[in-house]
Amino acid sequence: MRQEIAQLENILKSLQKINLVFQQPQNVNGGLIREILNTVEEVNKEVFGCRKLPDIFLEECKDNAVSFQEQYERWLGELFGEVQCRKALPTKIDYDFHVFLSHVAAAGEEVLAEEAAVCLERIRQSDRNYYENMKRIYNNYAHFWGTLDLENGDINLITNRVHEIKSHLKDFRWLYDNLADYRSKKVLYGILRYWLTFDDEYKSSIKENNFDDYYDFDILSCNEGECLVDLGAYNGDSTLSFIDNFGVYKRIYCYEMTASSMEKLQKRLEGFDNIVYRQVAAGNVNGSVHMTDFEGNSFSNTVNPQGNKEIPMVKLDDDISEPVTFIKMDIEGSEVEALKGAERHIREDKPKLAVCSYHNNHHIYEIPKLMREYNPEYKLYMRYNGPMNHVLTSEFVTFAIP
Repeated sequence: MRQEIAQLENILKSLQKINLVFQQPQNVNGGLIREILNTVEEVNKEVFGCRKLPDIFLEECKDNAVSFQEQYERWLGELFGEVQCRKALPTKIDYDFHVFLSHVAAAGEEVLAEEAAVCLERIRQSDRNYYENMKRIYNNYAHFWGTLDLENGDINLITNRVHEIKSHLKDFRWLYDNLADYRSKKVLYGILRYWLTFDDEYKSSIKENNFDDYYDFDILSCNEGECLVDLGAYNGDSTLSFIDNFGVYKRIYCYEMTASSMEKLQKRLEGFDNIVYRQVAAGNVNGSVHMTDFEGNSFSNTVNPQGNKEIPMVKLDDDISEPVTFIKMDIEGSEVEALKGAERHIREDKPKLAVCSYHNNHHIYEIPKLMREYNPEYKLYMRYNGPMNHVLTSEFVTFAIP
């Protein structure tokens, strides 16, 4: 990190000397300007990873020495500001994340998508089985992130993610700055990095290896007064994990909209006291909703207006009258609506929140912003729980801790 900054400062000093050339206009000609322009391109690639900064169109004035000098000085000022910004960053993860966002800000969406596609093509050439598995799984969940088929020119998955990052740079910067620990910051960087590079090795380095999903002892604690709401209780795995990790509670509400999973859930939790079972969907309205039922794969069932089954839907604010202390959500893309339906509980009770934020590209920043809107005092964290060497970037959770 420091070595890179020193190199950038040396480059900056050399570039500043070029200004002296413009003091003698008679020596400035088209050939010299083109030579300087080539240098500028090389520096842009070195610093920003792309050919040129946005809105600085040096090529348009390469035959006009005065105009070129003005643009050159403007570019030099941008470069100086960037180097000073990087010098002020305290850690390598801050530096890496800033450089990543600088590249995204400087490059166009087509360039970023092409870079990502090149990275994926390398994987396809080196490990065809891994790539085919990736393509199959992503296409199975195309309703979340988009489709993928390099052979037929389909990089919809990539263009969707590029557009999300490019269009919401301020939101991603906000999220990074508001995460409460560096483990969370590294998780965010690792996810976004994988979106554009498919760097599985770095993604594996952000996996949580110490605690069970949702129950990180370093960021939350629970006691005998706990009232847990398990949204997406599935077959009872997350509820049992809570009981195993904390041992005591006041009451647990298990919400599971799929009948077959509810049956397994009740059987698995048989013998435990003070557990309330609710076979309904959670959302922002009271009424009914349609569900897409993936037979034999019920953990993937989703709320869908074109779904093949109609089920009841409730707002947590209306369905639970007592104060709640902990809300966990993994409900296949309905997390934002369920949070909206629990706004009163969140504002008044200030429960701990552990919410999956990977089911849509925009959830990664939208969910924590909504958490903070309801309670500005929440501390935000992220943890990545995906399997090692898995093709998806899923299973990451955003925590809000009062």
